[in-house]
Amino acid sequence: NTHACAQHPRSAPARDPTCSRTMGAVKAFFVDTSSSPLMPTLLVFSSLLAVAVVRTMPALVSFYADFRSSGFDLAEHRGYGQSACKLYGIFPAPKLSVPAMAFSGLAFLGLVVFPVTSMCPAWMRAPCLGS
Repeated sequence: NTHACAQHPRSAPARDPTCSRTMGAVKAFFVDTSSSPLMPTLLVFSSLLAVAVVRTMPALVSFYADFRSSGFDLAEHRGYGQSACKLYGIFPAPKLSVPAMAFSGLAFLGLVVFPVTSMCPAWMRAPCLGS
């Protein structure tokens, strides 16, 4: 039997055991997009954002490492916005080490990808994306 997975009609079960296992694993990992009209949009959004984060993260970590050790006066300040102010004027921004900054990028990537997986309960999708 030499047919590919893409050639199976949607209503017919896959006859190739490898194709069946692969499709089963993909369906088990990602949320069923028919469960909500927003799920296809969320899947596209999360996928594109994840690609952008993965593509730019190495350069961002490298820049942070170079800037942190540059000796510039500006590199000593941490904060939010142009003036490096405290959050709500109360909470100062942390001075992260380079590994901690890289880990925060991985945590962000996790929050971008997690909502489209089957492990994420529906009530957690919006909070994961900051909504």
